[in-house]
Amino acid sequence: MDNQSISKLEDNLEQTLAKGNKEQIIDAYIQLGQAYMNSGDTPKGLTQIEEALKTNRQINDPEIEARLMGLKGIALKQIGNYKQALQAFRKSLKIAEEIENTVLQSDALLQIGSLLAEQGKNLEAIAKLDNALIFSIQNNDNPRKLFVANLLGNIFLSIESCEKAVENYALALETARVLGNKNAQAASLVHIGQTFLQDGGYDGAIEHFEMALNLSDESENVLIEIQALQGLMRAYQQQKKTSLAVVYGEQVLNRVKGIQDLYMELKILQDLYELFADDERYEKTIPYLDRCVEIAAEINDLEVKMDAMQKLGIIYYYLENYQLALDNLHNALDIAIKFQNKHEEALILGKLSALKADQGEIERSNEIAAKAISLAQELELERLKGEQLVILALNNFELGNRKQAVEDCQAAIDVFMDLGAFDLVKQAKEYLERF
Repeated sequence: MDNQSISKLEDNLEQTLAKGNKEQIIDAYIQLGQAYMNSGDTPKGLTQIEEALKTNRQINDPEIEARLMGLKGIALKQIGNYKQALQAFRKSLKIAEEIENTVLQSDALLQIGSLLAEQGKNLEAIAKLDNALIFSIQNNDNPRKLFVANLLGNIFLSIESCEKAVENYALALETARVLGNKNAQAASLVHIGQTFLQDGGYDGAIEHFEMALNLSDESENVLIEIQALQGLMRAYQQQKKTSLAVVYGEQVLNRVKGIQDLYMELKILQDLYELFADDERYEKTIPYLDRCVEIAAEINDLEVKMDAMQKLGIIYYYLENYQLALDNLHNALDIAIKFQNKHEEALILGKLSALKADQGEIERSNEIAAKAISLAQELELERLKGEQLVILALNNFELGNRKQAVEDCQAAIDVFMDLGAFDLVKQAKEYLERF
C-alpha cells in the first residue's frame, strides 16, 4: 500500500476518534494497522492493533477481542516474536471457544498450526490444522478449507508421509474445483505431481504435471506452467529419459527468459547442466555454464561465478581442452582465495594438480597436490586427501622415485580404507602392483 493510501487511513482514524463511536474507532485502527503491516512497517501496525485492544476494553466485546488477538499474533509473527505470537493466537482461540465462534476458532487454529509447522513441530501442527479443517468443512468455508488442506499437504510431504500428503492435496483440488479457481486447481495438481515424484511414482507424477500444464495454459499462469514443466523435466530425468527431460527443460528455460527472472533462469540452467553432465554429454553443458557466468556478473554474485567456472574447468578437462580448463579453474581459484573459501580452494587445487599431471608438468603437479593435501587435512576432506596422494604416487613413479611412489600409494590406500571407499582401494592397489 502506498503512502497516500496510508495517509487517508490516518486521516480517517483522526476523524473517527473525534466522533467517539468505539466500534468505528476499533475498525479504523484495524484498517490502519493492516495497511502498515502490508506496507512492511509491522511495528507501527502492531501499535494500531494494541490501541484497538485498549479501546475494546471499554466495550468488552469478546468477538472483537478474539479477532484483535489474532491480528496481534500475525504482527508479532511478522517481526519474529514467535513465542508471544503463539500466546496471542492461543488467547484468541480460548475466547473464540468461549463464545462458540467456529470461524474465529478455525482462524486461530490455522495460525497456531502454521506457526508450529514453521518451528518444525509438525505433529502438533497437524493436530491443530486437522481441527481447523473440520471447522472449515462444518462452516462450508471453502477458501479456508482450500488453504488448510494445502498446508497439511505441505507438512505431510515434508515428513515424507506421501499418502497423507496426496489425500490433503486431493481435497484441496476438489475444493478448488468447487470454487472454480483454475489457478488453485493447477497448483494442487502440481503438488500432487511433486508428491508422486518424491515417492517414485513417475507415471502418476507425469499425469498430474500434464494436467496442471493444460490448466495453466487455460488460465495463462506462467509460474504454474513453469512448475509443471520443471516437474516433467525431473520425472523424465529420474527415469534416465534424458532426451525427454531436455525437451521440457528447454521449454522451462524459454518461459523463464520470458518473465526475465535471472535467479530462476540460473536455477534452470544449473538443472540442464546436471542433465547433460549426468549423461556425459559434456559439450552440451558449455552454453548453459557460460550463461551462468553471464548471469553471475549481472547479479554480482561471485560465488555463483566461481561455481560455474569450476564446472567449466572440469568440462574442458574432460574434453581435453586443457588451456580453457586451466583458465576457468584459475579464475575460480582466484575467487575462492578472495573470499577465503578454503573448501572450494582445496577442491580446485585438486583438479589443477590432476590437470598439470596430464599436461606432463609433474613437478608443478606435485606442488599443487601438496598444497591440496595440506588444506584437505586442515578441513578433514579425507577423500580429496586420498585422491591427491594417488596423484603424488603416480607423479613420483613417473619421476623414477619408486620408493616415494609406494609410500604415497600405501598412504592413499589407508585413507580410502578408513572411508570405506573400497572401489578406490582396489584402484590404488592396482597402481601399487605396477610400482
